[in-house]
Amino acid sequence: MSSVIVEQFTPPAGPPTMLGTTPLPRRRLDATGLVMPWAADAATGTRAEILARDFAGIAPPAAPEEFTVEVTGIRDETPAMFTLVLRRTDGHPFTHRAGQFVRLGVPVDGPDHEPVDRCYSVSSSPVLSVYGDPSTFTVCVKKVPGGRVSTWIHDELTIGTVLEAQGPLGSFHLPDVDRRARYLLLAAGAGITPVLSMVRTLAALPGPVNAVVVYHCRRPGDFAFADELLDLAARTPGLTVQLSLGSGTPTDAPDWNFATGRLCADTLSTLVEDACGRRVFACGPPGYLSVAREVAAAVGVPRNAFREESFNDATTSVDVSPTEPVDTGLTVPPMPTVPDGAAPVTATGTTTVTFRRSGVTVDVPDGDTLLDAGRRAGVPLRSNCGNGVCGSCAVQKLTGSVHMTHNGGLRQREVDAGKILLCCSRPDGLSPTLELDC
Repeated sequence: MSSVIVEQFTPPAGPPTMLGTTPLPRRRLDATGLVMPWAADAATGTRAEILARDFAGIAPPAAPEEFTVEVTGIRDETPAMFTLVLRRTDGHPFTHRAGQFVRLGVPVDGPDHEPVDRCYSVSSSPVLSVYGDPSTFTVCVKKVPGGRVSTWIHDELTIGTVLEAQGPLGSFHLPDVDRRARYLLLAAGAGITPVLSMVRTLAALPGPVNAVVVYHCRRPGDFAFADELLDLAARTPGLTVQLSLGSGTPTDAPDWNFATGRLCADTLSTLVEDACGRRVFACGPPGYLSVAREVAAAVGVPRNAFREESFNDATTSVDVSPTEPVDTGLTVPPMPTVPDGAAPVTATGTTTVTFRRSGVTVDVPDGDTLLDAGRRAGVPLRSNCGNGVCGSCAVQKLTGSVHMTHNGGLRQREVDAGKILLCCSRPDGLSPTLELDC
């Protein structure tokens, strides 16, 4: 049977169970490293033969694009999280890298109003088609208490609903080629979603797996996909999955057979002796990521080997880039600029920028981003990713012109309507003043 066809794992009823520790037989290769099907030219020997035979139909990841999807399935994973099965309405294959996300336009105010955008990590693997349909993929949505969009999705969304979508987006993903391919995957709560895509991908591809997953939740019933992860670990030599209750063993869970305690350097060193030699991917709430960052540094993980993605109530998932440049393996074509056709200029002058709602006016050098200039002036401006991906810093431009180069953070109609992203917009020197609705 071809390795590119798989059906969603259906977990048994009840809490996670401890599976046998003896791995079941599975075809593996002696060669080290990771090679994605679309980078098969880097493979040799048996790995190259398997990629050519079993993964030949896998299309390379596309640049971010706009499309629509139909909800074809909804499946509960936990009381507060479910999987959405989405299919492109144009029938084109959905391609991405394991760990990336899509932006969905959710019609919370009805079909006659502008949809509200939220970003959701893709949980399906780019090398495994969902139910044999390459145009279908899955995302997970966790109901956030008081969250307007997630509540609407959980309470109102039905099969057959058509949503606007944009993607794939994000630099938080497995590399196309990795000669060492030693990973430490840290997740908390809904942060398991992109990690699940990574694990499914690593387990499916030819070659050895060398990955450790550490997954934290507050309660036993909060662990989504626990049985699938444990099943994959039992069948895949080199894959280790550790579940841990972050707040300790509660009195109402006496049968909990896994670890307890929050993430800390001592625990991580015990679980993963060679953590300092692994590439780390961490995903979860901002507080968890702050701890993960400190713990990774404490056990010797270099800063440029640490990748993180944050989940919050406004964007659901957004990229947080490390200080060092990240090689995403993806060349994104230039997105539309504002105004169309404007070219960047050298910072030789200043533009008077007014943040209307804040009542602040400041002279901004032409080479500075509006986000940096506003924050220096004390304007409370929101931004998550800082590189034009998540869309959290979008504002309406009222007058003037800017140069903007973004990475999928706005749809074309939003650009046409005058919206800009503060993190990647600069005065272009073509107008002496600029007014923003923020």
